[in-house]
Amino acid sequence: IGSVALEVVQNASTPLLLLRPTGDWRSRGTSFKRLLVALDGSEFSERILPYVTALAKPFDSEVVLLSVPIGSASDSYRATIQSYLDNLAQELIDQGLNVRTLAIGNAAAQTIVATAESENADLIMLATHGRSGMDRLMLGSVAERVVRNMPCPIFLMPIRDPAQTVEETSAEAIGESD
Repeated sequence: IGSVALEVVQNASTPLLLLRPTGDWRSRGTSFKRLLVALDGSEFSERILPYVTALAKPFDSEVVLLSVPIGSASDSYRATIQSYLDNLAQELIDQGLNVRTLAIGNAAAQTIVATAESENADLIMLATHGRSGMDRLMLGSVAERVVRNMPCPIFLMPIRDPAQTVEETSAEAIGESD
């Protein structure tokens, strides 16, 4: 991925679908049969879910919800993350989706890429925090690291307005307007 693509990722305010022009991933008829959805446990990251539903239903996709329990190696923390994923999975199952959950790893970007490869994902989906300046330099960008190493297409949902609600994001995802 070149500097132009990374610049687009860093400055986008609308959802992006990134496809690497070359590499190991080969189109399976753009079937999107397995969607890997990376979540960090925040409401912010859940803003990707309306898009997951919009893609998963017409393609009859299996959805794999992934969270990397960073920050604590304790079993209770991992159990909390698993419970979080199970609750989200149930909401998606109630909408008629086929969903599995994974709470694994300890480095977000590396775990997302490795899981996409091991799960044979057709698409990685995640929300981006839209950090810039010093925040981006100090914290880095999981999305940027995933993009640099993507084994398959990536759907990024940039959130530039942290005050935007999940409901507003959902309405945008399905094309509703006031």
